Amino acid sequence: MKQPDIHYFIGANSSRGYYSYFRSHFLPLKDMVLFSAWPAAAAGSIFSAVCEQAEENDERMEFIHGCLDNTLQGVILPDRGTGVLNFPLYATDIYSILGCTQEADARLLSEQIGHARAALHTALAIHDRWEAIYLAHMDFSEADALAEETVQRLFSGQRSGNPGYGTETHRFFGAATCCGSMDYIENITSGLQKRYLLKGRPGTGKSTFLKKIVRAALERGFHADVYHCSFDPLSLDMAVIPALSLCVFDSTSPHEYFPTRDTDEIIDIYARAVEPGTDEINATALAEVAGQYKAQIATATGFLKEAKETLDHFNLALLQRLDAGAVDRLRDETLSRLFAETSKH
Repeated sequence: MKQPDIHYFIGANSSRGYYSYFRSHFLPLKDMVLFSAWPAAAAGSIFSAVCEQAEENDERMEFIHGCLDNTLQGVILPDRGTGVLNFPLYATDIYSILGCTQEADARLLSEQIGHARAALHTALAIHDRWEAIYLAHMDFSEADALAEETVQRLFSGQRSGNPGYGTETHRFFGAATCCGSMDYIENITSGLQKRYLLKGRPGTGKSTFLKKIVRAALERGFHADVYHCSFDPLSLDMAVIPALSLCVFDSTSPHEYFPTRDTDEIIDIYARAVEPGTDEINATALAEVAGQYKAQIATATGFLKEAKETLDHFNLALLQRLDAGAVDRLRDETLSRLFAETSKH
């Protein structure tokens, strides 16, 4: 049975600047077609042709979305080891492409994205204060014990073919877009038999918990799809172990989920490892810091909306000057390279 197609992001406008996991996805491929800053309409026609051919062949696809506006940014054919990617303008320093120079738009876009990232960076400092409230009431030994218990439950002594040499792929399941926070958790986990929904509060060790799951998988020789937090890429938000058809993910705001399947299970770090009554005792301070954090996120979203408008203006001007023949040539080259029989596993 063919595995479901999945959607995700490989880049993020984060509190630590622009982060990309391009290398994790494209360098291992046998062949890749890369181009930069093409308008979404032109790039979309190329992606559509790739998808139509893959669907005709009944081949699995992975869809990569742009973190600014969720438009399609690339397609990977994992069973062939091929892929195509359009680097977005906000991820590069390219101010001139295909003979069309729109330096004013590019400069404005860079400034707006920079303001958004600065607001997110301020939000990170506020989030650190939020975390500190819970860190002061954490029982770290209980958190460690819960993580170890979970590792034993997940793996139950199982090992893959090459213990100690597991592999990993890094990406994001969500992004802070011009329309606010969004994610593809439901899509990514749709084909998995078991989902563990990790509950807690800022600073209660959810990311550390997930890093222990990933480390345990690699030590046992499994492959892990590692999903980073798009707000702070140094933190993890989800670990998927495909061979065991399971995942563990941070199920708190802004990607809060609750069990919807009989096999879903909650793991609650707050209930296990945080001093009872912490929420209630610190209610005033928590409300204040949460409000400040949300205000900064809203500011960042506002700048991203402005950046989207600037990018649309840039793309319209570029599209009007773009030679239709160039799009046709790139489409034909892409199809030829991605679907070459020598590339198929």
